[in-house]
Amino acid sequence: MLLLSAALAQSQAYAADVTPKGAKELKQQILSSLPDSLSKNSGAITVRPRQNAYEIRVDSIALFGIEALKFTKTLGIKPVVSLLRPLDGGLWQFDQAGGIDVQGSAGKKKAKTDFHVSVESYSSSGIYDPTITYFQSGKFTSDGMRILLKSAKGSTDIALDKADSTIESKRDSDSTITMASISSFTGLKEVMDNEVIDKAGAGPKAVRVTVRSASGESGGKAEGVVYKPLQQMLPIVARNWGKPKLDEADKTLLIQLFRSNFPLFKTATQSLVYNDLQVDTPQGPFTTKRFAMTSTIDGIRNGAHFSFGLEMTEPRAPTAPIPAAYTPLLPDTIAVNVALPSVNAADGINYVIDHVDFDPAHQMTPPEKSELGRQFFPDGTVTITYDGTHIGSSLYDISIDGKTSFTLTGTDKPLADVTIKVRDFDKAVAYLQAHTKEEPKFAQAAFFLLMAKGFAENQADNIQVWHVETDRTGQVLVNGRPFKVPGQQ
Repeated sequence: MLLLSAALAQSQAYAADVTPKGAKELKQQILSSLPDSLSKNSGAITVRPRQNAYEIRVDSIALFGIEALKFTKTLGIKPVVSLLRPLDGGLWQFDQAGGIDVQGSAGKKKAKTDFHVSVESYSSSGIYDPTITYFQSGKFTSDGMRILLKSAKGSTDIALDKADSTIESKRDSDSTITMASISSFTGLKEVMDNEVIDKAGAGPKAVRVTVRSASGESGGKAEGVVYKPLQQMLPIVARNWGKPKLDEADKTLLIQLFRSNFPLFKTATQSLVYNDLQVDTPQGPFTTKRFAMTSTIDGIRNGAHFSFGLEMTEPRAPTAPIPAAYTPLLPDTIAVNVALPSVNAADGINYVIDHVDFDPAHQMTPPEKSELGRQFFPDGTVTITYDGTHIGSSLYDISIDGKTSFTLTGTDKPLADVTIKVRDFDKAVAYLQAHTKEEPKFAQAAFFLLMAKGFAENQADNIQVWHVETDRTGQVLVNGRPFKVPGQQ
């Protein structure tokens, strides 16, 4: 699809009629968008008129020269067939369907990895707009997906019953678009077998971890995306496909296009949800009814706002290591929402482009690492905010709001300005006191909680509040009163 996008992005508006001449011109456009190493394999691509659409057949083995790669063998790679139908106004109807069953191996002897990739059936359909290099709308489905990787050190087996996704885009203006996607899946199972070194010195042993999820969803949305630079970047990426390094002229142009169009987008959000998640480990199963993550960024710019959210419903660890008395204290809900309210993302990323070598053999020096931090946080201080962080169970209900900040250099202690609210505080204390015979440590915990309650402010609905502040010397104020841990000088 990347190669077709690069070709269609440069295309002139086609007439809706499908003709042999149009097929020849379309093939030439595709070939001209390929890097030289691929365009010479012109016989690997055929374009034929088929009633009201162009049939594009790509022989991946011949196009990418897979059969010539050393230490690699593959079986089952079939030609990929797509239908492109020109629509009035320069749009294209894109359709593709089929199945996949590819197996083989790659790498040298001891480092060899065997692989098997299969999809019982898949289909893709959408309206593609070359002027924005993206789909106006699209729907993609797959059934019976499986990926198996096996090496001398272990294996990974991933299976997915069904996956569906839809995407769409719309113009915000002459220069920006909004892009959105929604996906869902059922029947996820991932089995990982790996060798680890036994701490007792008995040598490596096999460890299995299995991840299961009954279903899940993901979503993404980017508003105010500057799409014209993407149109210029796409052909550059396509013609450098497969090269170990970008051509210097192309690299310079890509960097210039990237930098000159900051912030690139107005906002970008992403979410991921796993339902009935279970992770089986040698220690036992970790489970949660719902596991969700969210992230947001408002553009690559100075003063950018990054946020991250994590939610879990009924999280449970292996029961064997946890005494029964502790079970009611486990949270039923956890919600963590943190943010970096001001990050000089543009300056920081520009510094990375100019100074960071991603070759592991060339590590950054301490002065370079310090300067990198200064570019992202010019005042040398990182601030983290908490908004809506919450932990709850039948015995307690805790919310945390506020902020903390710490310096990147020096010995100053972190600053905190955090408000903690607890509902039904006495219920948790009563539980600890009632079970001290089962767990003697509960007596000490109850004592410290009662001491903390002495610093609390009482609000309506049986809520206790602690406003905690610290300064760079480590002084702690709780609701405006100095606080010291017993025994602290």
